Order: sequence, then structure tokens, then C-alpha cells
Amino acid sequence: MDAEPSSSQQQVGSGSESKSKDEGGIQLIPCSRVGPLYLQDYQDGTNLPPYLDSLLVNCQSDFHCLCIILHSLMVESGYVLSVPDSEISDCLQSKTASFDYTHHAADGLQFSMTCNPLGSYLIVNGLVHPCSETEEALLTMKIRKSDFISSVTALTDDRCKLFKNLSKLSHLFKEKISYKAVDHMRTELKLPPIHGLLSLFPELLVRICSHLDVVGLCRISQTCQRLNEITSDNNLRRALFIRNFQSQPSETGSKPWKELYKKHHVKIEEEKRQKN
Repeated sequence: MDAEPSSSQQQVGSGSESKSKDEGGIQLIPCSRVGPLYLQDYQDGTNLPPYLDSLLVNCQSDFHCLCIILHSLMVESGYVLSVPDSEISDCLQSKTASFDYTHHAADGLQFSMTCNPLGSYLIVNGLVHPCSETEEALLTMKIRKSDFISSVTALTDDRCKLFKNLSKLSHLFKEKISYKAVDHMRTELKLPPIHGLLSLFPELLVRICSHLDVVGLCRISQTCQRLNEITSDNNLRRALFIRNFQSQPSETGSKPWKELYKKHHVKIEEEKRQKN
């Protein structure tokens, strides 16, 4: 998907864009560029996915910034952090970062990930626990910070210049850490590999759903709880709102994008019925 315009471009300061109000007082800004759904879609020098902005507020160094990226890659792979994102600062200690996750494909187990700085490198160690049927296997990865951090000063200046090569990091990290951890968890639980549509990782399911129209999205959401959760993904609903309505609310507040999408869709359908 195309790169998302910067926040300054989304404002109407140029006078060339117009704002409209949805019934209920929601102010809409014309917008046609969705931006990256996932970090593997990120292009250097463009805006980061919106959900990262609130997480990067907790960062004070290139080490912490990279830890947040790794955490985001875990979430993309279907992991759920044991604490809310609002408390993620508790995971970012001064000299290390520790995260505990669960995964829907392996109930009852946890995956603990620890990130440690070592000179110009960041060392990732991960462990599935508790293990009684298999031997504990340590997953590890060494990341050179300069390969993926462009300029740490961009943290307070221009976050578009903060990272680079995130698509490469996404592939490497998921292959060595997040995907392997799920395999270890299911082996410990003596579970067979997942087959069919639900065997796909959330990022792939969201990408598939991003090509559906609103009717198809509603239908697939009714098939099972897992796909209902996927179709409610906030990042997916934001992308669909911009794609289908060529605009986005100037402020969303705490409202989920699914609710905003539904409300605006109902309004448009009602306007069509009145015209006919």
C-alpha cells in the first residue's frame, strides 16, 4: 500500500483540502493513502504505522526504539503481551527489556523475550515455558542496531527518519524468533500443526481481509471467534475506512476504527436510500 501522508499533509493548512462532518460531529479529512499495514510493508523515510506513535513515547534510546519494533513484530505474529500496551514502559527497564507473551495457538504456555544491549548490538533471547514434555530451547538472535536505526535524534524530530530496513528485520526476526516459538509451544503441548485458513499468522489473515468488501468482511467475521477478532483489527479497519471512504476522522479519540467504520457506512447507505 502507498505510504501514508505526514500529519502536516493531512491537515488542511494548504487550503486545497476540505473537511466535512459526519452526522454526530465527526470531522473528516480527505485521505486516500492508507500507509503500511505491517512493518514488512514499511518503506524508508515514510510514516510509521499509527499504532507505533503511542509506543515510541516510552523510548529514550536507540535500544528502546528497537525493542518496541521487536515487540510490534511479536504482536503481528499473533502474540498477546501479558500487560496492556499502556503499561509497556514497565517492560523497558534502563539496561534491558523483558516481555512475556501468550499465543492463541498454544494455550497454557508463555513465551518470554529478553532484549539486552551489547555494544553496537542488541541480543534477543527467548524461551518457551513451562516445559515438561520437551527440553527447553533458547531462541537467540543478534541484531546490529545501526542496520535498522537511521538516526535516534529523529525520535523527537522526525520519526520518518528514525528507522530503516524494517522489512528485512521483519523477515529475519519472525523466521528466527516469533514463528519458531509457536512451533516449540505446539510441540510441547503435543499439538499437530494447524491446517487450513486458521493456520495462517494474523498478519496474513489481515492482509487477506483487507481485500474484502464490507459484505464479505461481515460474513467471514461470523464464521468463528478467531476470524471475528481478525476482522476487528484496528489497523485493518483504519485501512478499509481510508480505502472505501477516501477520508479519515481528524480525531478518533478512544473509539475503535470498527465502530467508526460501521457508523459512517450506515450513514452513506441511508443517504443512498433517500436519493432513490
